[in-house]
Amino acid sequence: MIIGNYLSNASKVLHRYLKIEEYPDESKQMISIYFMFSGFMYGALQLTTAFYVIYILGIVGFAKYGILISASLIFQALIDFPSSVIADWLGRKFVLILSYIMHGISFLLISLISYVPSYFVLPYLFGIFIIEAIALAQESGVLQSWFDTNYRITTKGLDP
Repeated sequence: MIIGNYLSNASKVLHRYLKIEEYPDESKQMISIYFMFSGFMYGALQLTTAFYVIYILGIVGFAKYGILISASLIFQALIDFPSSVIADWLGRKFVLILSYIMHGISFLLISLISYVPSYFVLPYLFGIFIIEAIALAQESGVLQSWFDTNYRITTKGLDP
């Protein structure tokens, strides 16, 4: 009951902030769900990223962490557009679920790093960062393109 009241009040504030009171109810609901879900996801990501970075820095140090991040970002940039084409082909829901599964796999593999021999830690982390890059590339456009497509349909031209 408390959560329902909280979500209802948050939704009303969001409607006033975005000035969507005159939109159809379907649009209001979709916009509220999108902003609350994406806000929760980005908040959780920010919270976990700080600990994740500190943990990896403790394992490999600054220089090697920089190499891992650089490789991950380059790989993500290279596959971002093709992954959005795959999302259009397979369906956004499937690709989003696959993305979250890959995030889970990368965190599972990080938790098993203590079992990896010391000479193999960097290649192991490189594989994890590539898996995470694939997950981020798949996730990056799927949720936003779903919102954009449905926003245009549900607002019926009210938002120029």
